[in-house]
Amino acid sequence: MFFITWGAKTVVIALGSVGVFYCSTCEKDRTFVRWLAYRLWHILWLCRWPVSKTYRQDCEICGRGQELDPAEVEAELGGSPIPLIDRFGWTVAVAIVIALFGIGHLNSRPRPVPADYRVAHPLSDGSSDRTAGG
Repeated sequence: MFFITWGAKTVVIALGSVGVFYCSTCEKDRTFVRWLAYRLWHILWLCRWPVSKTYRQDCEICGRGQELDPAEVEAELGGSPIPLIDRFGWTVAVAIVIALFGIGHLNSRPRPVPADYRVAHPLSDGSSDRTAGG
């Protein structure tokens, strides 16, 4: 029996400390940490694609902070920290579809008839005996 699983999950990645800043909630200088949270849809856990991502910079103590611009953070980091399987897992689905179409195409091609079969079963042109004057 074959089960198709699908769903969604949220993944949170800690990107490390970004420095000490004043926290208005704690009313003190605190260490701030940068986070990435992204939502991921999946089919069979292989075909994955992210549907949203949020970068945050939060106080290490109270957890309050601000949302950051993804383009600025990724420029600073030198790229997206989302793992390759999560970013490009959808290509597995594309490869499966292409493979299925390819297999279907190969199975639909006419197969050559062996020579000995043609000798034993000659093709009929639909006419009866060809006799002159008949």
